[in-house]
Amino acid sequence: MTQQSLHLNQGFTLIEVLVSLALLSGSYWVIVSSQQFVSSYTLKLEREFVELIEIHNQHELEMALLDWSEE
Repeated sequence: MTQQSLHLNQGFTLIEVLVSLALLSGSYWVIVSSQQFVSSYTLKLEREFVELIEIHNQHELEMALLDWSEE
């Protein structure tokens, strides 16, 4: 009986390997999805920032032209 129980405890079973692979692939999927979300959100913020800078620059140019034309 001891010999048989020693034999059964050697190595991993198929279900243990499948469960560990499922956990690893699930973790990988979560990491990739999070990275894509953060990347797309960062690009959106960057686009909005560039638009704000362009609006600000346009406003500054208009103010400079108004100030110059009043003189």
